[in-house]
Amino acid sequence: MPSPPPAIETAGWIPIDTEAGLWTMPFPVGPWEGRATALALPDGGFIVVNPGPGQKVAATRVLGEHGGVRALVLMNHFHHLGLRRWRARLPDVPVVASDRALPRLAKQGHYELDSVSGVEEILPEHACFLHPAGTRSGEIWLRVETERGVAWAVGDAFFNVSYNPPGFYGFVARLTGTTPGPRFGLVFKYLHLSDRAAYRDWVMEQLTQDPPRILVPAHGDLMEGDDLPDRLSALVRGRLG
Repeated sequence: MPSPPPAIETAGWIPIDTEAGLWTMPFPVGPWEGRATALALPDGGFIVVNPGPGQKVAATRVLGEHGGVRALVLMNHFHHLGLRRWRARLPDVPVVASDRALPRLAKQGHYELDSVSGVEEILPEHACFLHPAGTRSGEIWLRVETERGVAWAVGDAFFNVSYNPPGFYGFVARLTGTTPGPRFGLVFKYLHLSDRAAYRDWVMEQLTQDPPRILVPAHGDLMEGDDLPDRLSALVRGRLG
C-alpha cells in the first residue's frame, strides 16, 4: 500500500506504520487527551476512527488531499463529541458505528448513521474490526497488522493518560482508577459492560490467540512491546477477576 506524502505529518498525523497505512493524532477534549486513528484504504482515501472535537481543520483537509475521508467510525456510543464538527466539514461522508451503539447515538441526535459492517468490506486485507463480547456501549476496535506486530486501536477499554486531569475531572479519574498510566477503569466496567465474564473471556482469548504488540488508546499514549499482552491481561484480571 503506497504511503501518503510527508504533508500528512505536517498536519498533525503521526505515523504508526506507513506501509500499513496507519496514522494517529492526539487532540484535546476538555482536560483529557483524545486520540484519532486514520487507516489508508487500498483503493484510496482513509477511514478515521474516533474523530475528535479538538482536531484542526488542517487534519481533515490533508486527508482530502490524499484521497479523502471515506468513513468516520465511532468506537462506542459515548464517543460522539467531535461528530458534528466533522460532519460540518464532510457532510457527504458516511458515519458508522456498531449495531449495538446506534440506538443511543440516535438518542443523542445523531441521525443517518450506518452499521460498521458496510465499512468492513472496504478495509485492506491486513485490517479488520473486532467486536468485543459483553458490551452495552457497542465498543469496537480496529485491528491492523503492521511490520512491528498487530496493533489494536481501542475506545474506552484501556486508558494510558500519564497525568491526573485537574479539578473535578482529576478527582473522578482517580476515584474510578482511570489515571494515571495504563488503566482499565471502573467507568468501563460499570457503564460499558453488560456481561463482564463474557468480555473478560473474550479479551483473554484474543490476547492469547492473536496477541497485539501495539495499543492505540482513544485516550492517552501508545503502548508497545512484546510484554503488551501480559500487561493488558493483568489490567483486565485486576478489574474482572
